[in-house]
Amino acid sequence: MKKFLFVAFSALTFTSCATIISGAKQKVSVSSSPSEATVFIDSLEVGKTPFVTKLKRKHNHTLRLELNGFEPYEVTLKRKFNGWIIGNAMIGGLVGVIVDLSTGSFYYLSPKEINAELQKGVTFKKENGSDIYIGVTMHPNPEWAKIGELTRL
Repeated sequence: MKKFLFVAFSALTFTSCATIISGAKQKVSVSSSPSEATVFIDSLEVGKTPFVTKLKRKHNHTLRLELNGFEPYEVTLKRKFNGWIIGNAMIGGLVGVIVDLSTGSFYYLSPKEINAELQKGVTFKKENGSDIYIGVTMHPNPEWAKIGELTRL
């Protein structure tokens, strides 16, 4: 009976190659130039660049960087097929494939490293003691209402 339990345990444990090798979460590194951009993952503020986190491989994730005076930067971390799954097919581990699918180890996230070069965008300045904001941009949003324009003298 002990032998059967050991074999059953081994079959369930060692056939899920991707779960053992890769794990259910993946390390993702985020940096930006300039640094100190606010990092949002799936619309949740999580820190400032440079930033390192572990994300579940099971789902796609949206990463957004925001820094005053710069255009927002957004990228989708997409789940892709993890090659370690082939180990399950070689061993004949249907159970391993099921385990890898349930944990998310069936996938890896791409890209795993983000190095964002932030582009100059809108810079806002509030005048002291007033409710007037002055915004300067080289790429105006067509949805904005234009109330004035600077001209050269």
